[in-house]
Amino acid sequence: MNIEEKMFELVEDCLRSGKTQKEYSQQAGIGYAKFNYWACKYRKQQQPVTTAGFIKVDALPVSEELEICYPNGVRLNATGADLSLISQLIRLY
Repeated sequence: MNIEEKMFELVEDCLRSGKTQKEYSQQAGIGYAKFNYWACKYRKQQQPVTTAGFIKVDALPVSEELEICYPNGVRLNATGADLSLISQLIRLY
């Protein structure tokens, strides 16, 4: 087992324990800063994969809302919209 696997296992154990990272790291004999580093790395690994700030959307259920935020502050909200239309709106910027 490499260090990443070992630390991720400890982070998962900490999440299950209900203890704070500080409490858990003290009891496990690991420096808080080191444990926090691995906890952050673990959370990043659990996030969906994005490309250039976008999350891949294959389908938008009718009940789901999608929000597109342009860098200039404009926000576009769509509920159950056609994905080809949304694709065109993204390319407009």
